[in-house]
Amino acid sequence: MDSGKGNTEKRKNPRETTNIFSALTFVWTLPIFWEGKKRDLEQEDLYQPLNEHRSNILGDRFEKCWREEEEKSKKRKRKPSLLKVIVRVFGLDIMILGFVLAVIEIGLKVSQPLLLGYFIRYFTNEKSITKDEAYL
Repeated sequence: MDSGKGNTEKRKNPRETTNIFSALTFVWTLPIFWEGKKRDLEQEDLYQPLNEHRSNILGDRFEKCWREEEEKSKKRKRKPSLLKVIVRVFGLDIMILGFVLAVIEIGLKVSQPLLLGYFIRYFTNEKSITKDEAYL
C-alpha cells in the first residue's frame, strides 16, 4: 500500500487561506469538484492535509495522553482507559462543536413556529402584518 510519501509534492490546501464565508459554505472545494467532473482525479490532484489534521501531530498528542493515563492507572492499580484518552485529546473540540450546534438547533426550533405564525397571519384576512414584516 502506498504511504503517500512518494516524490510527488501535493498542492497546498486552499482551506488554509480561505475566508470565513468560503469556509462556512465550502466554496473552497469547488475547484477540485470541477476538476473531478472533467476527468478522473488522481493522487496528485489531492491537497496536503491541514496542519491540525496531520497524523504526526494527532499521534503525538494521543501518545502523550496515553502515557499519562498509563502512569495514573499504575498508581491506582487499574487498567488504562482508552475512552479517557480519546476524551482528553478530542473532548474540548467535540464539546465546543456540540454547544454551537445546540445553540443553532434551539434557535431554529424556537424561531420556526414564530415565523410560520407570522407567515400564516399575513395571508389571512387580518392584515395585521405589514409587507416588510412578511419579507423577514
